[in-house]
Amino acid sequence: MKRSISGQSKPVLVVATIVALIVGAVGGFFVGGAGAGVVTVTSTIERIKTITETVAADGAVITMTVTQTLTTTLVSTVTQAPAVEVESGRLLLFTWEEEATDAFLNPFREKYPQVQLETAIYGDQDEMVAKLQAGFRADVIAPCSDYIGILLDLGLIQPIDVRLLDNWLDMFPELWAAPGVVVDGEVYFIPTNIGQEGIMYRTDKIQREITSWNDLWDPEFAGHILMPDDPKISIAIAALALGFKDPWNLNEEQLQQVKEKLIEQKPLVLKYSDEPDVEAAELMAAGDVWISVGWIPEVNELTSEGIPVKYVSPKEGEFIFMCGNSIVKGTQMPVAAHKLVDNFLAPHVQTAFADPEEFGYWVTNKRVVEEMIDPEVVEAAGLDKVLEVLQNAVFEEAVPNYDLWISVWEEVLAA
Repeated sequence: MKRSISGQSKPVLVVATIVALIVGAVGGFFVGGAGAGVVTVTSTIERIKTITETVAADGAVITMTVTQTLTTTLVSTVTQAPAVEVESGRLLLFTWEEEATDAFLNPFREKYPQVQLETAIYGDQDEMVAKLQAGFRADVIAPCSDYIGILLDLGLIQPIDVRLLDNWLDMFPELWAAPGVVVDGEVYFIPTNIGQEGIMYRTDKIQREITSWNDLWDPEFAGHILMPDDPKISIAIAALALGFKDPWNLNEEQLQQVKEKLIEQKPLVLKYSDEPDVEAAELMAAGDVWISVGWIPEVNELTSEGIPVKYVSPKEGEFIFMCGNSIVKGTQMPVAAHKLVDNFLAPHVQTAFADPEEFGYWVTNKRVVEEMIDPEVVEAAGLDKVLEVLQNAVFEEAVPNYDLWISVWEEVLAA
């Protein structure tokens, strides 16, 4: 399940990505040569400035030199792709179980009957990478933004020609500068869904408002706290609780403080779960767990069953995972692969991702949000607030010294 953070990752909105996007939009960034026509979409420069200023406020060093050379409107120009035929043959989608459904894929099969679309499933991204490295042949994969750097370093994915994506210009333009989308002037990742991970708690068991990751250390909840049995997310939670601004890049002194913080919490914890997205809901329904790492879909499910549960975004920041699709390097079906990537930006997939009873994800197709989803759902879920999500989120990142994190976590469990 994507809702259970584990493994490795990549950074938030960094200036290199933003600069690559801006330079490309002005000077021919998008893949391919001159086409039969030009399609343009505009995005005000204030959006770019808002993003960079927010990152700067978080402590990153940002240069505004490039943005200051632009006019008040950023124009993204995509030349129309020359006519190409979708190949005939086998196309393999290597993906999460939740995305390998007939509801998602049958429209593609009906549109391109010459393509024999097959699927293979992975349980987490480490499994995906290991199998691809071992020679497993796939054409399209469904990574999250944190793994794009890893996939690139290993030479496993290739650039995406956005001219072949009918839905590219319908995306929220802010997402063109989101983590992993553009690397060194090339598009490698098309985000399709964004999930959040914060705290959920039983409002009948806990009478006060929950506002911070530090609430997972409250002695009043002793014996009723569930934590993930996962070094990455648990260490990151403790780092945020301690006030560290960058929970993914911790030096040895900070890791020692995190270890002490987690050992301090240990007598309060009912269980460390290796399936927190499943067990948190089950144990919360039973009344054994009062507070846990949580997700909106689980909260919606529990409340629909009459169990009083609330989701909160901690003041230190909620974790965000942004997932989508990439094309595996060396695919023999490149046009079909592009069309399959585009399929996940299409309305039938995007509306399902946004459905609070199915996934409850934020989606990336702006036109779908504005024209095809119930306005009450949009307002309740904040689907039209993508920029705010990008500004306030703690995106998953790669942990450079992850072996040390594993060692720290083992010491916590053994304490």
